[in-house]
Amino acid sequence: MYALSPDQVHPGTPIKDLIEHRLKLGLSIGGEVGAYVRARTEGSVVSEQTVQQFADGRIIAYTIHPLPDGGGMATHEDITEREELSRRLQERNFQFDIAINNMSHGLCFFSADHRLVVCNTHFIEMYGLPPDRVRPGTPLQEILDLRYEVGSVPAMTREEYAKWRTDVAMSAEAMDSIVEMQNGRTFRSGTDRCPISGGSRPTKTSPSSARRNCRSRIWRTTTR
Repeated sequence: MYALSPDQVHPGTPIKDLIEHRLKLGLSIGGEVGAYVRARTEGSVVSEQTVQQFADGRIIAYTIHPLPDGGGMATHEDITEREELSRRLQERNFQFDIAINNMSHGLCFFSADHRLVVCNTHFIEMYGLPPDRVRPGTPLQEILDLRYEVGSVPAMTREEYAKWRTDVAMSAEAMDSIVEMQNGRTFRSGTDRCPISGGSRPTKTSPSSARRNCRSRIWRTTTR
């Protein structure tokens, strides 16, 4: 990890020498070298967990624990690859968030156990839902209850609508529905044919402007 030879590290090697060796390898300390060395070689050993970065891009997780005799036990873990994977994942998540939140449709994914996996802001806004109560892991039934509170549901009982939504979610066929809500808005809702990983299925919803002024109850379901 630190390209040390047997002559450089053996029982009795001063900690100061090992620290200076790491500094020569490009350890970034953000301060004066002498003060850094003294802080780690003088006084009692205290517990510490830090992430150390080197000039060559490596990232090392450093942990030290004090021992009863006054010494210390330190571990060094190269986490460069893990940190890079984490960075890439964060970047992809950021790109995903941008993509779904710039869609013209409301989009949501529910897991096989009927819990929200992810949704975009347009989905929340279309149904007038409180953003702080619609998060990953929220049960579908709870979201339906919120929709009933604001009237973003068709003229059906909770039990009827919950059964219909469950039937759509469990269907092996892709489903399209045009539904007029109790609050007067009309939406077109579609559920994908193929479940994704974990059994969740994507659903997208968009305003159906051509039917928004309809006064008759619309409930039409078609199979692609």
